Amino acid sequence: MLGRLWKGEISLGATFWFHGILLTSLVWWATWHMGWWLELGRLRYPIILSILIGSAFVASVAIWRSSTQSSAPRVWVYAARVVVGLGWLVVGLVAFVVVVFQPDVNVTSHTVRAELDPDPALPYIGFWKADCGDDFGIAIQKAATDAYFVRFCGPGGCFGKTRFTRTNLVDDPRYRILDRDTIGVSMVPGRQPSLRDLSPEYRERVQKSMRGGLLVFKRCK
Repeated sequence: MLGRLWKGEISLGATFWFHGILLTSLVWWATWHMGWWLELGRLRYPIILSILIGSAFVASVAIWRSSTQSSAPRVWVYAARVVVGLGWLVVGLVAFVVVVFQPDVNVTSHTVRAELDPDPALPYIGFWKADCGDDFGIAIQKAATDAYFVRFCGPGGCFGKTRFTRTNLVDDPRYRILDRDTIGVSMVPGRQPSLRDLSPEYRERVQKSMRGGLLVFKRCK
């Protein structure tokens, strides 16, 4: 079966919907969750990425080869190839997020406070939110004697402790200390965060929490 799939000898419909969409999605879901259930240490992300990219590659080759041999209308043949291309954009985005942010689903906005140990030398340690009633925000915790990890956290998990999230805050153009209990954040240094894709209701809420082109976060107890 795998040999026929690889050679493109299975019908385009079965290859695309069953192997390309359903089976590949299940493999991705299982790989992501098993990567957290198993104690893989530093091998976790390389293994996850290898399986994600490998399964996507097999599915892409199978769909492409099947499309060249398919008798289906050309519109479906080209549509399948377009989806293959878009799929690789998704793979690239997932790989970027995993490599840069190394998301940690074992720590969430509900549990991260246990890691926020106070340190007199690092006065900005804490959980900061645009509104203290929100279920998400940024957790600022100790990285070194003179540095922090700034991790976005929500109910589904937090960004990992990486070089991207490590900062001394004061000299980092992504952040501006407005006062001891207020921090401004710009995801793109020197630019106002884009609000175009937000719903009108949420856009208005975010704009209310902005000051001088920065998203404003308050320290929450």
